[in-house]
Amino acid sequence: MNGEGAVRVAGPVILMICIGLVSGLVPLINAEALLIAAVVQAQGRWPAVGVAVDIGQSSAKVLIYLAARDGRRLLPNRWAHRPQSPPTRHRSPLTRLRDVSRRWAPHADRVAELVRRPVAGSALILASAIGGIPPLAATSVIAGASRMRLSLFGTTCLSGRLVRFTIIAIPVAGYLGS
Repeated sequence: MNGEGAVRVAGPVILMICIGLVSGLVPLINAEALLIAAVVQAQGRWPAVGVAVDIGQSSAKVLIYLAARDGRRLLPNRWAHRPQSPPTRHRSPLTRLRDVSRRWAPHADRVAELVRRPVAGSALILASAIGGIPPLAATSVIAGASRMRLSLFGTTCLSGRLVRFTIIAIPVAGYLGS
């Protein structure tokens, strides 16, 4: 491969790593749809594009994990013991968000208990990375807060996302004859 060919491969790969990273941090950006568009444009180089999105997405989830693991230590303590305001007819969005988080807290505790066990935690992260249920962003937060080993989380997330993106890319590449 000459220099021009390397640039033709490296350009889309770097772009897809960036897209994967941003879509992993901003849930409104759909990495799967962008992957399909990239596979259509890849002209036979779809495995590199799929791995690039995987690396970007997994890097974003590791950042979320690290923020959840170290975030409590970095936040000021003055917010820890805030008095609850009485319920009013017109509650602020922040108050509604707190109410939702209180309702989901028991479920998060059950997931955190699973994540603390290496085999069960790996299985949960793998299922979340491949299938999206429970959402990988949520399990990333819980894994970080539960102090799951970073190496275990990272490799499980990376391999699960690789399976997910391969499952999406193969039919598209096969249809195009790539």
